[in-house]
Formats: sequence, structure tokens, C-alpha cells
Amino acid sequence: AEELFNLELSDPSTGSVISSGSVTAVIVDSTSTFTVPDIQVKEQDGIAIFTVYRKGDTSEEQKVDYATEDVNALDSSDYTATSGTLVFSPGQTEKTIGVPIAMDLLWEGDETFKLVLEKNGAGHVVIAKRPGVSGVCTVVDSTTRFRVNNANGTESSGSITFQVEREGDLSLTKSVDFSFLGG
Repeated sequence: AEELFNLELSDPSTGSVISSGSVTAVIVDSTSTFTVPDIQVKEQDGIAIFTVYRKGDTSEEQKVDYATEDVNALDSSDYTATSGTLVFSPGQTEKTIGVPIAMDLLWEGDETFKLVLEKNGAGHVVIAKRPGVSGVCTVVDSTTRFRVNNANGTESSGSITFQVEREGDLSLTKSVDFSFLGG
């Protein structure tokens, strides 16, 4: 007999956000359940590692198919599409899947793609967490962008203040040169 329940996160503390707030789980007797959590990677990491977890009956070999799917990240320009079949040996409860991430110099903002799990037909398999869809990968854009916005000052004050803004990955030290041109 199947049992369903939902877990929802809410009310994060000040300065915190919820990146993946809900999950649906299915409990089925004598069945393996497969889940894969959402992940976040930086573009410069070069690879996204998903971990697929198997719970329930692990006494037999079981297989589950997987494939990546575009959300707003695009295969070939932002990541390399990946698909295949995971084979869980008796007693094995987790496996990893690596998806290559493309590093580019374009400012695109954060982008996402999905890792979708599907039944393989071999044994009793339940795909938990949003049926037919599993982990979502958020690729944090590592491109740093600089721009100069405003120049404030007057000739009589003797100085001008320029406002330079930086966007993108702020965890790395970055710099920009400047020069004055013209009269």
C-alpha cells in the first residue's frame, strides 16, 4: 500500500532563503524509492555532481534511467546533456552522476537544468519527489561584470566621484583598470 507525504520548508531566518522548499515522498512496501536533491554549483566548478539515493528494499539489483533536461540553461552552451542508466547492486543506497558545466565569459545570471529520473522497468521502483522530475541544478554565473554608472561633481568643487558597480560572483577577488580620456 502506498503512502504519500509532503515536506515543506518555510520561514527561513533573517538573511536566509529557501532554494528548494518542498518534496513529496512515496512509501511503498517492498519497493525501492529513488530521490535526488536539488544542488547548486558555480560555473567555474566545471561539473555538477548529483547524488541519487535509494531507500526501501535494497535486497535486489535495481535500475533507474536518468537524463538532463533544459530549464533556462541550454545543452551545449551551458552544460553537456547527460543520460544513462544507474545500476544499484544489492545493498547499494547511493550513486553519483556528473554533468559537465560550460564556463563562458557571458553575463547570463544564474541558470538551471533538471536531472530527471524514470522507471527502468526492472523491479519495483518508485521515483519520489515531483513524479517524473528529480533534482534541479542551479548554475551560479561566475562571470564578473563591471560598469560605471554616475559621475557626480562640479568644476567649482574640484572633484568628480565615479560610481563603479560589480555584479556576479563576489566570492573571488577581481579588479578593473581605468583611465581618463579627453579634455
